[in-house]
Amino acid sequence: MTNKQFNFEGEEKAAYDMINAERFDNVISLCSRQVIADISNHQAILFLGIAYLYKGELDKAAICFYYLLMQYPKNTSIWNNYAECHTRMGDVERACAIYKNALSDNPISINKFGIDCII
Repeated sequence: MTNKQFNFEGEEKAAYDMINAERFDNVISLCSRQVIADISNHQAILFLGIAYLYKGELDKAAICFYYLLMQYPKNTSIWNNYAECHTRMGDVERACAIYKNALSDNPISINKFGIDCII
C-alpha cells in the first residue's frame, strides 16, 4: 500500500481550533457527524481520535488511530498517537513495540517516551 496523504476538506480548521481550546466534546460531536456522513473522511477520524485521546477515552482513541493505520501504515504521526494511547492505558510494553515500528519508517517523528523505549 502506498503512503496516501490526507484529504483536507470541510471543517478541519474548526476542529483544530476546538482541540487547541480543549473543547473535546465539541470536536467529538462535529467529527462524529462528519464520519457518519462519510466514513472515508480520514481527517475527521484523526481529529476524533485526538479528541478522545486528550479526553481520556483511550479505547475509542485507539480504535480511531488503528483504523487510520490500516489506511496509512507509513504515517509515523498516527503511529505516535496510537502508541500514546497505549502509554496512557499503562501498556508500556505494547507502546514501546508501536514506537519501534514507527521508528523503523521515520526516526525523526517520535516523542521522548518512544526514544526511551529503544535506548
